Amino acid sequence: MEIIIVGSGLFGSVCAYELSNCGYNITIVEKRNHIGGNCFTQNIEGINIHKYGGHIFHTYNEQIWKYINKFAKFNNYVHKVFSKYQNNLYSLPFNISTYRQIFADDFSIPLTAEQKNILIDMFIKNYSEKQWQRKYEDIPEFIISRIPFKYTFNNDYFENQFQGIPINGYTQIFETLLNGLNLKLNENFVLTDSKKYIIFTGRIDELFDFKFGKLEFRSLKFEEQYFPNLDNFQYNSVINYPESNIAFTRILEHKHFEYNKCKGTFITKEFPSIDGEPYYPINDEKNNKLYKRYIEYANKNYPNIKFGGRLGLYQYLDMDKTIEIALNLVEEIKVTYENYKI
Repeated sequence: MEIIIVGSGLFGSVCAYELSNCGYNITIVEKRNHIGGNCFTQNIEGINIHKYGGHIFHTYNEQIWKYINKFAKFNNYVHKVFSKYQNNLYSLPFNISTYRQIFADDFSIPLTAEQKNILIDMFIKNYSEKQWQRKYEDIPEFIISRIPFKYTFNNDYFENQFQGIPINGYTQIFETLLNGLNLKLNENFVLTDSKKYIIFTGRIDELFDFKFGKLEFRSLKFEEQYFPNLDNFQYNSVINYPESNIAFTRILEHKHFEYNKCKGTFITKEFPSIDGEPYYPINDEKNNKLYKRYIEYANKNYPNIKFGGRLGLYQYLDMDKTIEIALNLVEEIKVTYENYKI
């Protein structure tokens, strides 16, 4: 049985690896000139550059952590973020250090509604409007409700038990997952009447020529800069810029993801955009209804196609959840098509 996998990001690559090991004939179709999707890293001047924004692997799921560690050795990186507001650095997520910086000792635990609103106005409102390219009140409520207010000095961005970044970058993981498989780079997938089994990780609306309309995504544009004679630009991997008069949302300094002490440093400024590569689905009511319409159409007319990844499922998925869903799909395929191996 031949399975066509469209996209060589994390979802597609995990499916390809597992299914090929089970004896299925796998072909991967990738429109980009490289593997790894948005996790792609490239070594430049001795620094592993996260070409599509910083990716930190974090999870509570020990089994998923053990799984990904089969393909690369991970460091003990713990993600910490700061926000630069009016030329001062503040600790994020909000914690007692942040409250002391803003309110001195004049704050309560828990914070009052007024104090929370002050923090949101300074660090969240304008940042979110830049990030999502829409008014704050039009941003899906579930996104804003996730903002944590910590009552400790702990400023870890993630509280997952397991987290880190692969030493020497993410691309090595995909090279292992796809090793020896039939991989077609720089090739757009075109849907035909083929009855071959397809795992599709691209845009479902694009697959069907936007017949019901376009799903909305948030995109990013990246501005990279190398400083050969500067060993540190900002002394941290990520610093946010929440003020509306600054066009970019954050700066990444890549060497700090791997505690790299090499000479020179490499930064990326992230500029939000509504055009360009689709990165983040906008899961408001209108878009979710449209996605449901596409899925219903696909299930009725193309039962041979399964969807996965952020684009195919139209969900914001962390890497651990992406792997979990991919492994579940593999198990489903193995049970359903047990007698259709090579």
